[in-house]
Amino acid sequence: ILSIINNLVANAVEAIQDTGTITICIDKQHEWVEFYIYDDGPGISDKYRELIFKPGFTTKYDHLGKPSTGIGLTYVKETVEKLNGEVTIQRGSEGTGSVFTIRLPIDHLVEKG
Repeated sequence: ILSIINNLVANAVEAIQDTGTITICIDKQHEWVEFYIYDDGPGISDKYRELIFKPGFTTKYDHLGKPSTGIGLTYVKETVEKLNGEVTIQRGSEGTGSVFTIRLPIDHLVEKG
């Protein structure tokens, strides 16, 4: 779970660029635990929202124009699904930030340790 959250926070830091806020919230809903990672970066445009979990997809480039690996969000999605959970993104229109939600079944987490 820590590697999932770390990956989402690292993406938020890169998206914000100069200054901004990242908030992490955890909520238990009956048999589920939900993690929310909010940022006030530029958000994710509608045209990219369906692509961000695909292997190799990136919108990030370093100062030399070299692209990011594009595997971080793929890793998040695959890992969450292995835990019988789901990952979603809300808001995300450009200029309003993003909210990633990770929803995992509590009993499955206990089984996996």
